[in-house]
Amino acid sequence: MKETIKKSPQVLMLVILLLGFFEISLVPVFGDSFRSQQGLTEGWVRIISGGFNDTNQIGINNFVEYDGYLYASVHNKRGGAEIWRTQDFAHWEMIERNGLGNTRNSHILLFVLKGNLYAGTFNKDDGAELWISKDGVSFTQIVSKGLGDKDNIGIFSLPVLFKDKILVPVQNGQVGSIKDGAEIWVSEDGKTFKRSQGGGLGDPSNIGIYFHSTPFKDYLYLSTYNPVNGGEIWRTRDGVKWEKMVDKGFGVKENIIVHPLIIFKDHLYAVTYNLNGLNIFRSEDGKNWEKVVENGFNYGKYKNIWGLLTEINGVLYLTTVSTPTVGAFQLWRSSDGKNWTQIGRTGFGNINNHFAGISLGPDGQFYLSTLNGIDGVEAWKSKDSE
Repeated sequence: MKETIKKSPQVLMLVILLLGFFEISLVPVFGDSFRSQQGLTEGWVRIISGGFNDTNQIGINNFVEYDGYLYASVHNKRGGAEIWRTQDFAHWEMIERNGLGNTRNSHILLFVLKGNLYAGTFNKDDGAELWISKDGVSFTQIVSKGLGDKDNIGIFSLPVLFKDKILVPVQNGQVGSIKDGAEIWVSEDGKTFKRSQGGGLGDPSNIGIYFHSTPFKDYLYLSTYNPVNGGEIWRTRDGVKWEKMVDKGFGVKENIIVHPLIIFKDHLYAVTYNLNGLNIFRSEDGKNWEKVVENGFNYGKYKNIWGLLTEINGVLYLTTVSTPTVGAFQLWRSSDGKNWTQIGRTGFGNINNHFAGISLGPDGQFYLSTLNGIDGVEAWKSKDSE
């Protein structure tokens, strides 16, 4: 199913995190370690609002480039996930709607490996699906019903290519319904997949796995989502034998998710999801960790509970998520990973912008896209991120 619509450019990665609703949080108090520039959003121009003319399109799951097009997977809260693409960053064409034929496929994650475009789905009713396309238009299903286990509900984080094998992280179970634990599926040809790891790496409470795409000092790293004991970090040299490096949410079980991992200036950084506020840790060797951000910059409980780290032009950017009805996202940046400055107003002036992602476009400008369940997705651009 194709549909064309004219929209402005947007180039960034946004991972949608499903959030519950919580009570009103505390009034934010900023400590002396951080400077705020909340009055400044003048350098940003809004280029999309209200979704692609549909306010049910509340967020963009991720973007990938394939065969000369930029593809976007869009979360539609009523009709199932969608796939859109653009070639000129002005005209957007709908490639797939209705969750690839199953409206219970609420999210689609796009990725490109071994010359193919893949779409992995999140489906808590029927189990995860995996689709492949060689032309970017026609998709063929290669995995259905969670590879035989409907509790494998989603491919919700990006796979990696390691030692010439595709490794796919699969969520098994969810909060309040712990099952067998997350799995890793592996493929050598990109078409046939089998389980490589199961049981949540020995703890069924590890319901989700997140890879870091780039090896850090010869090791491939992954982190976990563990709502019971706290997130973990593991590493491997061969993709088969895994060694645990961080346990129980860095010693705080309320750090239930450790994700993402990112390399910045010879350190490995990790962000934790915590209802009292996110934390950021960094390490030079993967063994010893230093906390560089604590309690979400003291924005308040249920605010800045998680975030995405992105390096652009030698600067580290953090976009945060706050609980709906309580707070909005914030944009922060740091040149050294320890000292942080807030950019723009919270939520860019819209309290319903709960989450955002930022990236650098092919035109050298900064692009930011929001998750907004009330008004629909927004996108902004800036020449210098100020």
